[in-house]
Amino acid sequence: METISEETFLIIISHLSFWDKTRCIRVSKRWRNLIRRSMLYALSIRDHFSLHGAIDENTGKQVRHLRLENCPFDTFTTLSLPGIFLNLKTLNWTSDVPSPKLTIPRKPIYSQQFEKWNQLESIVSLTKEYNPVPILVLESSKFTRLTTLIIEPSNSEKPFDIPYSKELLECLKNTPALTNLTLDNITASPFYMDELHRNLPKLGSLKLTGFCFANSGAYKPVSQPVVRLKYLVIKFKSSPHYTLCREFQSEQIMSYLLYVDTKYSHLKTLSIGFDDDATPMPFIRSVEGYVIKILSHLPYLKDYQLRVSTMTDMILLTMDENKIEISNIKIYLEEYDVRRQFNFILDSEQKDYITNLEITDTVQSSRAVPNDILVFDFVRNLKCLRTLELGCQTKALSYSYELLINIVDELKTLKFLAISVFDNILNPEIALDTYQIIETSLNFVDLNFIGDASNKSRLKYLNNILQFVLLSSPHLRTFSLDGALYFEEFGTISLDVTQNKVLTELTVSLDNVSYYTFERSDQHCIRYRNIDEPMNLTETEEFKPTYSLELLSNPDILDLDDAEPKTKDKIACQ
Repeated sequence: METISEETFLIIISHLSFWDKTRCIRVSKRWRNLIRRSMLYALSIRDHFSLHGAIDENTGKQVRHLRLENCPFDTFTTLSLPGIFLNLKTLNWTSDVPSPKLTIPRKPIYSQQFEKWNQLESIVSLTKEYNPVPILVLESSKFTRLTTLIIEPSNSEKPFDIPYSKELLECLKNTPALTNLTLDNITASPFYMDELHRNLPKLGSLKLTGFCFANSGAYKPVSQPVVRLKYLVIKFKSSPHYTLCREFQSEQIMSYLLYVDTKYSHLKTLSIGFDDDATPMPFIRSVEGYVIKILSHLPYLKDYQLRVSTMTDMILLTMDENKIEISNIKIYLEEYDVRRQFNFILDSEQKDYITNLEITDTVQSSRAVPNDILVFDFVRNLKCLRTLELGCQTKALSYSYELLINIVDELKTLKFLAISVFDNILNPEIALDTYQIIETSLNFVDLNFIGDASNKSRLKYLNNILQFVLLSSPHLRTFSLDGALYFEEFGTISLDVTQNKVLTELTVSLDNVSYYTFERSDQHCIRYRNIDEPMNLTETEEFKPTYSLELLSNPDILDLDDAEPKTKDKIACQ
């Protein structure tokens, strides 16, 4: 290790955790100096007070990756950043607090500063409000190394107007090497989209959220397609603050589908929907013909998600006739489309190709036919299925414990399972004896539980289900449990992972519980988290697969400041 170059050493050290780095500092003086430099290599500043007086120009030159979190800088500090961090490669600016309005100086002044960052390779701006810095940076110079640009203001209630969108899109001519672009709240016409592709010849991934497509009747489709673009995600604006009449909404979407048909021919991922999946949006039946036309021109398509159209027999027939093999698919369930959509897929060749499936239930009332039966009969016939996500929109129904058990018991080749469960357990005396503990291939399980655990029988049933899932998943590497359970009295939920020998990450985020972990061998409580705080053992300490986790519904039963080991043992064993 003493003979390798500094660059190679820094690459190796970058894979170590903070605590491992602190141990390696003790090896030698050379290691200490290099590791200290590596800690500056990726710098995170969590407030603007951390910057003043803490980082000088000499220190800032060593920083390559800068992350700014909730830093409401004034104009002077913002303009001084390029002078401090001269050799920056990635800039990640996140904020969920309001920022002071910057007084933008004349272009020659800010261009002189921001052009020092012309070696940037990635810019990410995820802020609560509009952040002008990315546009000022892009205007200042040519960025021949920039490959990733993400700009997403999270608090914009309506799409930005065309002048702003045009200004932003025109800035992209300074980023000819860009391959990954994500923009939020953009209004663009076909002309602007054509200009975007002319300026970004290497673009392979495009994601536009909060999008408004301003169609122009004078536009003539360009015959030359964009062949490099493989990933396209478009989410139209559906905020109530930007209300569109039904006719205009349909016209906007159909116009964009026509543009997709004329422009993109090598897509592998196509996703078109609305930026707020929680808002019930009616399917636009008239777009089926446009979807069929698009699919006939996309022979490489693998990932299909269209919120604006159901899975019809004609759409699936088009996929089969054009030899399209869809491996990733997302289905939105409506009241009258559940059985029909499932049957269309099972009658097509696509059922033999689907490996990743996501189903989102949008119905907010009871169904005539139980949803669990339809979903289970569908997924059990997808022989290549490896990833399954079952979710629901806000206020919609979610799935039952029985469905969870059936999936684990039946789909033994499944590797990834995420499911939202809501069940009052009408008959908590139902035993799990009929389900034998079997060995599945699951290595990732994410459970979201919402329901009633108010008495001992319900709690026992819930614990039995968790035990069944864990014992049936010996290859489990990641396990997550979240949601909210209702308790009327003291109770304990047990997660015994002593048999999950390869488990490396355990995360729990349940409302109304406190968390205690202990080693099964000596029953000593070793970790505690306050009520309603997420807990991730991987982040807090070196994880051991011999841990058992107790979730206590009464957070006041144990005072850790004066608790005796006997009390801890008593709680842990309940």
